[in-house]
Amino acid sequence: MGNHRWDPRCTPPRNLVPPVAVDPRGVTGPTPKQARGPRWRPTSPRMYVPADTDSGVPEQRILEAAARLPPLGAVTGWAACRLYGANFHDGLGRDGQTEVPVDLVVGSRGWTRPAAGVRHTYERLEPSEVGVAQGIRVVSPVRATFDAMRRQRSVREAVVELEKSVMADVVSIQAVAAHAATKKGAWRIQLVRDALPLARENAKSPQETRTRLVAHLDAGITGLLVNATLHTMSGALIGECDLVDPETGLVIEYDGADHEQQPRRHRDAIKFEALRHAGAEVLRVSPQLLREPERLAASMRDAQARARSTRPEQRRWQVVSKATDLDMRLRRERDLAAYFQAMDAAANTDQ
Repeated sequence: MGNHRWDPRCTPPRNLVPPVAVDPRGVTGPTPKQARGPRWRPTSPRMYVPADTDSGVPEQRILEAAARLPPLGAVTGWAACRLYGANFHDGLGRDGQTEVPVDLVVGSRGWTRPAAGVRHTYERLEPSEVGVAQGIRVVSPVRATFDAMRRQRSVREAVVELEKSVMADVVSIQAVAAHAATKKGAWRIQLVRDALPLARENAKSPQETRTRLVAHLDAGITGLLVNATLHTMSGALIGECDLVDPETGLVIEYDGADHEQQPRRHRDAIKFEALRHAGAEVLRVSPQLLREPERLAASMRDAQARARSTRPEQRRWQVVSKATDLDMRLRRERDLAAYFQAMDAAANTDQ
């Protein structure tokens, strides 16, 4: 789980229970009689876990589904992204309750028995696209994100899937774009192509991304900066803001459930008062309002009009956006990892 519910990164959970096969001696697994009893639960043909194993943990669900993989198959989509540490890839639908099936890619010649909670893809799987995460065969981070995007029903949700991986530093937008360029005839490739130009770095939650997409696609407000900071003209920090229109000083903040808790609520009150004092126009978006995109878009347009009407002498703010260098940083990390791996291999050869 993540260190916090809204932390984009998560750490591997402890005490996952791998499925085991029936053992007539009852040493490494249940005996045939025990497997038929109430204390064991089947996860796949001839594979079992204790009945009290919590399958609500995303990684446990993934581990159980992975036991179905053929020799050359791998976990993909949201599940692979989760194993790489992307906390918001939690295997739940937008309602936060409906479980999304675990996606397995088995290759053009692979096969595995259909089952509830599992989806199979028979697309070609290149050896270079396969790795291991948390002891499970998975596709590469870029292929996993690409596949997760293609499973969505709309361009907006494809953008959200991409940004979930970007938030967690699992992959960069540029890397997914480069991967998509090599998949010209892939299933639902147009959905990915349409989503890529709408993606941005620096978002901190899926709801922030959805709020920005309403502003862009429904309200016609483009050029918003993501999690930029506003300062006074003398350089004093006012606060970091979810979305900022640098031209007008419109600030859009998504207020999720964590904003209702202290001390976050107190910090928000101080920040919003400072923003208004500096002449910025603040629009706060509730979860309820986000579910009504037409109404929200109208509120955004009205707020932008108010921001435009602010007299120049009342604007006592300046904006600083974050540098978007995730792709460069990820490349540097991969190069360093390869360097140290080569050094270790050389050291072992010399011994």
